[in-house]
Amino acid sequence: MKKTSGFVLAAVAALLSFSAEAASVRRPKKEENLCGLEKTLSEFRIAGFSSYAPFSWKKVDQKASKGRKARYMYDGFVADSVTAALKDIGITHVTSKFYDSDEDLKNAVKRGEIDVVFATFYQGGDQAGMDYIYPAYFGNPLAIVSRADKKVEKSEISELKGMIGVARSEEGVYDLIKGQLPTDTKVVLVEGAESAFQKLLEGDADFMVTSPYAAMAESGRLGVADKIYIYPKALRPIKFFAAFSKMSKCRRFKEPFEKAFAKYFADKTEAEKKMHHYIKFWRENGTAVLEENAAERDDY
Repeated sequence: MKKTSGFVLAAVAALLSFSAEAASVRRPKKEENLCGLEKTLSEFRIAGFSSYAPFSWKKVDQKASKGRKARYMYDGFVADSVTAALKDIGITHVTSKFYDSDEDLKNAVKRGEIDVVFATFYQGGDQAGMDYIYPAYFGNPLAIVSRADKKVEKSEISELKGMIGVARSEEGVYDLIKGQLPTDTKVVLVEGAESAFQKLLEGDADFMVTSPYAAMAESGRLGVADKIYIYPKALRPIKFFAAFSKMSKCRRFKEPFEKAFAKYFADKTEAEKKMHHYIKFWRENGTAVLEENAAERDDY
């Protein structure tokens, strides 16, 4: 009886030892299982504009969605540079996070649910919970867009006195100028490029305040490029920043990411060339991207 008991105990001990060794093989150590590094089970979380071509937009991630519910990723001029820079520093498991409003995004940053916001305007680090990367990596000036048959050629906010304007809520630019607008200037916020261009071209607004790059991309997609006029002088110089969440557990990667990311914008001529590549892409393929996104939502 004693021999049998001894044999059973030895077998159980051997089984437990084998299970522990197997578990250690299956599960990476905690310090290795962080921040989306290659050969780990972790993720690095990014967020930015989900509907702001040519900078970044939301699209179906075909690889991640195969055989399962649709998953989405960022694409576009800035988004592709972000994932390329992360790959350069060994971060390959990147998860795109999307939020319904700028307020939701800010709250997610403060809770540490995002590691990097890759396209934001400077709003004050302490208030926004962001650890900004300096300097800004790309200029995105605000411009006045008007109808080609009724041009508004203004580059000073004060010169918009008495006019009605329109702006896209998803751009987030209205908050940057509202305090400087003349008291008799009204700017209507709408959602989506279609609504903004419709108001402008139907005469409900005298001007649109927007990025000239976005105006080129969306007017081309909508087939109205010949009906609008983009005043070449900037209304206000605006720049894009990237920032880590101050609550992110991945802030140790800030310095290497900063160096890797800067490489993609160091040559201004090449950056502009790349920008116009994405403008052309969106003009030709943007509608198909949006239709695919809508179809995937309808399927689930």
